[in-house]
Amino acid sequence: MEKTTTTPQPVCAQESLALLNCIASAPYDRDRCLALVDALRECIVHKREMHIRRDAYSLGVHPPFYNFQY
Repeated sequence: MEKTTTTPQPVCAQESLALLNCIASAPYDRDRCLALVDALRECIVHKREMHIRRDAYSLGVHPPFYNFQY
């Protein structure tokens, strides 16, 4: 019996792909693409905060602990 493995999806992959498709599309819709840039940034910030919180909890640090500045 063959063992199957699944490759984890990259962080914010859907948002990245949507942005790339928007940029490559013709005609180029600047407003739509800028909205997708914002969506990708929000995803990245959210994932980063989750990662930092997870690391803080593993070190025994509990909120409130950081004031994030972006």
